[in-house]
Amino acid sequence: MASLTGYMPMPGMAVYAASKAFVLRFTEALAYERHETPLAVLALVPGPTRTDFYRASGSSEKGVAFQAPDEVVTTALSALDKKTPPRSVISGARNRWTSRIVTWLPDRTVLRLANASPDHTGTVSAFSPAAPTTH
Repeated sequence: MASLTGYMPMPGMAVYAASKAFVLRFTEALAYERHETPLAVLALVPGPTRTDFYRASGSSEKGVAFQAPDEVVTTALSALDKKTPPRSVISGARNRWTSRIVTWLPDRTVLRLANASPDHTGTVSAFSPAAPTTH
């Protein structure tokens, strides 16, 4: 299971984002190694999904566009049903769009966007009116 965070640096969730980036690259390599076998290797990138993840991590759900778990499952199964399954699949049009945008933007810009609201620990962002202006 990968994540949209695997495509971007995430202040406050650095280890989680880095582990998801690893999952994406590891899956790419493993899929290539196994391409001449009947084994299908797929990294599923669900994006925000209505589960207990946000509550358990202490993250805010405010403004999050969730998809239903059955949408994610349908995406994964549809990908695996293909004659030649992809190495990774992103569930949901909004999530596919987001993954492309963050890979086109400079990391510095993505960092600022990711830090534009309080993170899951309640840390004030650099763009919050309450944040210090010395950067």
